[in-house]
Amino acid sequence: MLPAHAPPEFQDRSTLWNSVEEIEKSSDAQLAREIEVALPVELSRAEQLALVRSFVKDNSVAEGMCADFALHDKGDGNPHAHIMLTIRPLKPDGHWGPKCRKVYDLDSQGNRIPDGKGGWKNHRADIFAGMSISQFNTLGDSACSVTSAIKEFFEKVHEIRHEMEKEHEN
Repeated sequence: MLPAHAPPEFQDRSTLWNSVEEIEKSSDAQLAREIEVALPVELSRAEQLALVRSFVKDNSVAEGMCADFALHDKGDGNPHAHIMLTIRPLKPDGHWGPKCRKVYDLDSQGNRIPDGKGGWKNHRADIFAGMSISQFNTLGDSACSVTSAIKEFFEKVHEIRHEMEKEHEN
């Protein structure tokens, strides 16, 4: 899914992700963030797809991010979606914008908190509408935990279930 001002050639996944790679200067730069979310088994595949599209559109694409996602359901009771987002937003002119800045987590005295690996706990001051995302993962890393986004996602699920119940009552 792309913002309205995205170059039309970004409809091709290869072109999009090649452009993401080309803009980075460092060979070990983070290119994307991945969000993995569980989907309610009670929803049909079409409803799950609509839910994921709505979530991605409202929380990422509306802020200039490009999103690529896939739904998985092996019939084992664990339908889920993998959502991959560009780190950089697209500016209105169709060029890549700057990455978000790193913000260090502080303790009650205002000191940086060690991460146990020789560094400091931090998060990114993200461009998502008011959301602070605690941890991102790079391509190939394990799925990340995005508490605010997941909470909003499940609020959306609740809204859809409520609407479905209303429809069934009529």
